[in-house]
Amino acid sequence: MGTARVSKDNILDLSGRCVEVIVGPDPNPTLFSVHEELICKASPFFKKALGGEWTEAKSRSVRFKDHDASGFHIYLNWLYCHTLPVRGKDQGGPGDTEYMELAKAYVLGDFLQHTSFKDAVLDAMGEKSRVSIKGRYNLPSGPAIRTIYGNSLESCKGRKLLVDLYVTRGVHVNQLGETDELPYEFLFDLSTALLARRTFPGSVELESDQYHESDDSWKQILSSAARSSRDLRRSNNADVWGTRFDA
Repeated sequence: MGTARVSKDNILDLSGRCVEVIVGPDPNPTLFSVHEELICKASPFFKKALGGEWTEAKSRSVRFKDHDASGFHIYLNWLYCHTLPVRGKDQGGPGDTEYMELAKAYVLGDFLQHTSFKDAVLDAMGEKSRVSIKGRYNLPSGPAIRTIYGNSLESCKGRKLLVDLYVTRGVHVNQLGETDELPYEFLFDLSTALLARRTFPGSVELESDQYHESDDSWKQILSSAARSSRDLRRSNNADVWGTRFDA
């Protein structure tokens, strides 16, 4: 059994007053109360908003209309407990919303400029992606991809993780969900990454006649014979070189 004893350096600073954080669109946003000292140490955004000349510094209230309350719930759990409460019962099933929850949390962390929280969210995505269900890895699909790509810059590490997950663990296009709803930027990044990972580009010889649409049977016969002849010559050359090497 683990011990509850930790270093004094790990103590949470829960002193001082709390601030009000209102998250979600009208008319039913969610109200949170957060220790000001704690959140200002963690987030450069809050430090500036509550310590400068912004109206929030006077009202002691911060409003996030464009963010989801569930994402802020996750953020506060990380802030106070260093946990990410996102794991559901339907892992890999139609009711599995974990990637979407993590995507919303990542976008919020990016907005709040809280890098260690963003890193923790990406670690959680990486951990979830290692679980194989019926021979396929459970990877982020369209909604999570759109959430991150639609709310981040080109240099975003979250974008890179999404691409790398499919490059290294993707086995079928169905894992992406509705592909016609995927961001163009994601598809471009994925194509670029896949091309970059090819081994020995040009090592596979292509014959252009296999793409012809006309019914030139005699040309196909000649082409097939030519390929057979080339293969035979290559085989003979390989035997000769093998003999020389053995000698």
